[in-house]
Amino acid sequence: MGSVLERIRRIRQLDERRARLELLAKQHEQDELNRDLVAIGDRVDASHTSTLVCDAADVALHHAFALRMEMQRRQQEEKCTKHLTVVESSRESVVQASKETRVAELIEERAAAVKRKIAAAKEQRALDEMGIQGWYRGNRKAC
Repeated sequence: MGSVLERIRRIRQLDERRARLELLAKQHEQDELNRDLVAIGDRVDASHTSTLVCDAADVALHHAFALRMEMQRRQQEEKCTKHLTVVESSRESVVQASKETRVAELIEERAAAVKRKIAAAKEQRALDEMGIQGWYRGNRKAC
């Protein structure tokens, strides 16, 4: 029975480790999406400072560029928001996996404690029996 409980505990630990690795990967993806979002904002800011306002064609190109960048920024922001829910669900799965691992560990610990208690009771019975036999033998010699 101990080996079965140990296997269950190890499986739970592997599940927890897998969930943690998935969470790390998803958090890394989220960081990359956020970096891309910041990069788009930086490009728009840089274009605002470098645009010549003298020429109407430059202004029109700048507005077209700013519009494209704003659309990309909004799309990237939407991706970040959607991916954030994925990261949160992954985080919840890590918490659930760690709870399951802890339950398996507690079950294994309790099973070991029960085995120790049974072994101690058997040992105590054997010691009691030896004591009774010694007492009986001592009393028989006295008679």
